[in-house]
Amino acid sequence: MQRRWLILLGAVVVIGAIVAVYSVSSKKLPELNEDSFPQALAGMPLVHLVTGEQAIAQISKLHGTNIPIENGYIAMYRSEDRQAVLWISESATSEEAEELLKIMDEKMPGSSAFSNYTVKVIDGKTYYYVTGIGMHNYYYLKGNRVYWLGTNVEPAEDILKEAVKLF
Repeated sequence: MQRRWLILLGAVVVIGAIVAVYSVSSKKLPELNEDSFPQALAGMPLVHLVTGEQAIAQISKLHGTNIPIENGYIAMYRSEDRQAVLWISESATSEEAEELLKIMDEKMPGSSAFSNYTVKVIDGKTYYYVTGIGMHNYYYLKGNRVYWLGTNVEPAEDILKEAVKLF
């Protein structure tokens, strides 16, 4: 009798763990809209914001193909000779976003536009780093979104940390 209860308890714990992992991995982040973007990033004012279909089209053009994303955002921050651009692609699920990141990441080592490919762990999270088009570029996954931050500001890691906190 006691063995049955232990087996039942074990099954409940395993099922609970599976449900918890699924809930966390498939959970979407809070919805983004134009008001979600701060008017300044690291002291650089927001000078241009592209959203929706127009952003999806521009992001797809960068990838050279139509990619399965639900929404897109491109925020451009600039002051004098400092600039940062944040591209955000939003997938239907975190699994689709992870697949998109994987596709991007597989292209980087062979890219003629980007070099110095490095995987960095900052504050326990994984970020992918490349240099190119005159910028330090970080791309990473968060929930059902893939982020790409390009900046010419040094140290670039400080801009990354600020952007990660905001989004």
